Amino acid sequence: MRLLVSAFAVALAIASAQGCGRMLCDETTTGTAPQPGGQLVASIVLRNCGATTDFATIVSLHRGDSTANTDDVLVINGRAEMSLAWEGQTKLAIVCKACPRESIVRQMSISGQVDVVLRPPSQ
Repeated sequence: MRLLVSAFAVALAIASAQGCGRMLCDETTTGTAPQPGGQLVASIVLRNCGATTDFATIVSLHRGDSTANTDDVLVINGRAEMSLAWEGQTKLAIVCKACPRESIVRQMSISGQVDVVLRPPSQ
């Protein structure tokens, strides 16, 4: 019994240290865009960490054969309607319908050899 309680305490500590990561959250991929002629894929992921936190919309870059090592280039609080488009092999454009500045948690303009731009939709 003591061993079971200790194992549970260790698991809880690890989960708490990771916060709302893949271990405790539900993630749904809502869109992808493969890099033309390249090895990368850009993905839009909707993360749901439960009733006490808001959704997060994440754009990540990863190798096409794996999502294990991702680079989150944009994180938005809440659900955001967006699309992805590669402009050549080294530029990823993210078009976001409603991404107010105050909802942006993380925004990277460069990831490795890829330039990342966030744009409003065309009028």
